[in-house]
Amino acid sequence: MPYGIYVSKETVQEIAKLTTEGLRAKEIAIRLGLHVDTVWHHRPAGSRQTKTTPEGIQKWFDHYSQGWSIAETAREFGVAGETVRKAFKRAGFPMRKAA
Repeated sequence: MPYGIYVSKETVQEIAKLTTEGLRAKEIAIRLGLHVDTVWHHRPAGSRQTKTTPEGIQKWFDHYSQGWSIAETAREFGVAGETVRKAFKRAGFPMRKAA
């Protein structure tokens, strides 16, 4: 969905409902036929805060280690790229150098 396209009130409500059911932004986007960034933008404010548990950070790093970029990893788990980068840095995980 291109940036600036109208999202109906019903769609925003459905995004909120699916978010509270525990679906990740990517899963919601696929289900509703939206871009993941559109879903991320319209998720309820409280759902955007992510607890970075050691287990969660390890899952992120497992994806990153398989060749995913930090941005791709962040999108997959519905968090900001900066959140992933800082979590890796705090955990002491090695990161690839930007090309």
